[in-house]
Amino acid sequence: MKRVLKVDNLSYYYENGEGIKNISFELETGDFLAIIGKSGAGKSTLINSILGILPKIEGEVWIDDALSAKDISFSPQSQAIDWYLNVFDNVYMEALFEGTINAKEQTRNVMNNIGLEGKEKEDPTNLSGGQLQRVQLARQLVSDSQILILDEPTSSLDVITAEKFLEQLENQTKTGKTCLVSSHDLDMLEKHCNKVLYIEEGEVVFFGLLNSFLDQYNNLNEYSVFYEGGLTNELRQSISELFNVLEWQPLTVEINTDESINLILKILVDNNIIVRSIEQKKRSLKEIIQLKG
Repeated sequence: MKRVLKVDNLSYYYENGEGIKNISFELETGDFLAIIGKSGAGKSTLINSILGILPKIEGEVWIDDALSAKDISFSPQSQAIDWYLNVFDNVYMEALFEGTINAKEQTRNVMNNIGLEGKEKEDPTNLSGGQLQRVQLARQLVSDSQILILDEPTSSLDVITAEKFLEQLENQTKTGKTCLVSSHDLDMLEKHCNKVLYIEEGEVVFFGLLNSFLDQYNNLNEYSVFYEGGLTNELRQSISELFNVLEWQPLTVEINTDESINLILKILVDNNIIVRSIEQKKRSLKEIIQLKG
């Protein structure tokens, strides 16, 4: 893997004092980074600072010397459409500008895959917001850029189209491209991204592999016990005195050691409760962020 982007102590402050503070991370070829955090955390500010749209006050942004500005593609939240061109030419001109091989064929393939088939000759002013979003994203997919940066790319898309788009982005990273995506579609990001940059109030809380992030926030040893029958009030009281009970059916508790899970199983069996199965709960990326928010 080759390092292609490094952000070192990047800071930008608005007049009210908000912004991003000392953000650092680096990416290699093939990385698919999810930039996550609640609204106002600084995700768009970070992206715009990396691109130089906002002048950085402190810090450095390094990009591989072998790459040029042409190798970086950006899809902002607001629509970036050439209104004087029809839908096909909007995408095709991007392919030509990028020097894409078989530009027309690639344009057709991308448009079909993202749900723009039959809209080739349409004037952009006649499209819905979701369709305009698809045009903008098709321009990203058809480009030959090596670094793709996208700010809320799926915000106006239906679930099926959003899933297909992120799948195509993931496929592009497998060819050596690097993607940075800011999005609130956390369930989808979890399926396709390999790294996470989690921001709170403009500062990095976590940067690293997605699996490491999930492991770090799944360390509460939360178990669900599936059982038959009902629990008496007396039994519930006994269990509550020993464990932090999150739910009664299935019986979901937080425990600290293997001995504890054996203890709760013994209590149930001693009270003639039939235990069918037990599983350790793993929170999804979305669940973790909701709990922290």
